[in-house]
Amino acid sequence: MQDVDRNQNAVRVYKQPIIADAIYERDEAIAVTEFSLSTLIRAEKCGDLRGRYKGRRRYYLGSDLLRWLRGELK
Repeated sequence: MQDVDRNQNAVRVYKQPIIADAIYERDEAIAVTEFSLSTLIRAEKCGDLRGRYKGRRRYYLGSDLLRWLRGELK
């Protein structure tokens, strides 16, 4: 009986797909990949992930995030 109660109280998490044509700001990239800011920064520094600027705003293309998650290097 307790297992049934636990299953009813479980929170369902729906992950959003990363859209290749979308533009993600840093906070959005963190939310959609579920990685920390330091992980994104580290990936940029070692050249695995390309971060882009427009003025002072940092953003990522969805295609770059997907390439990074697949482990495809430039």
